[in-house]
Amino acid sequence: MSAPHRHIRKTLILPAILWAIVLLWGCGKDSALDRYSRAEALYGEGRYSEAEAEYAHVAKNFQLSPYAPKSQLRLASIYSLLKENKKARDAYYALCYTFPKSPEAALARKALARGYSEAGAHRDAIEEYQRAVDLAPEEKERLQFLVAMEYLMMGDLKQTRAELSVLIKTTQDKNLLAEALYQTANAYYLEGDMKKAIESYDEVIARHRESQWALDAEFGKAKTLEDSGRLDEALKMFKSLRISYSDKSAVALRISSIQKRLNPQ
Repeated sequence: MSAPHRHIRKTLILPAILWAIVLLWGCGKDSALDRYSRAEALYGEGRYSEAEAEYAHVAKNFQLSPYAPKSQLRLASIYSLLKENKKARDAYYALCYTFPKSPEAALARKALARGYSEAGAHRDAIEEYQRAVDLAPEEKERLQFLVAMEYLMMGDLKQTRAELSVLIKTTQDKNLLAEALYQTANAYYLEGDMKKAIESYDEVIARHRESQWALDAEFGKAKTLEDSGRLDEALKMFKSLRISYSDKSAVALRISSIQKRLNPQ
């Protein structure tokens, strides 16, 4: 074949190959989107078994598509809904290891942490929350608060306060600050340090009057006063909460209990 003919053939073949690649990539993206959209429709209708198959297909066959980690996350959520906890956990871990830089990986880490927490595996929950910080640094303070709550549920009250004290010193989020102070008071209460518990509840009440945590702090302080034997003060506080506190039955029970103690028959 002459040189001119070879040149003409190359000029024809190269665009054809490029066009084929474009077509294949376009079809791949469309297929991933189509399968994901179909799965979403099935998921919305509660047809989880059919949706599972579609999500699994996308996650396995279109790993370069952004719909792959989305599909893997949906698979894990389906297993969670169906109470198939081991399959859910495996699906979340598969997402983290297969798509470690995806936004869905941070969601998977947090879901794993919640699952461990609900199962009472608080140290595992702490590890997952700490891993989530690297993937979602903008949520660092909230995740640190959740770590503190895991320590609280473990009964490690000193470490609970240590985690919360960092937030109290650094956060600019007023609601998070109020909640951290409130949980610090709870930690003192559970430890039996009634004096410091009352001081911390008072700080929430004084500094965060408009916060939702102020009423909880008032209830906590009243409870602490009652447990300290300061019944008249506790009764007065509980009575002031009868209308404003959300759990009115809890307030009524406390009032009734204190009144019986003050006026035994």
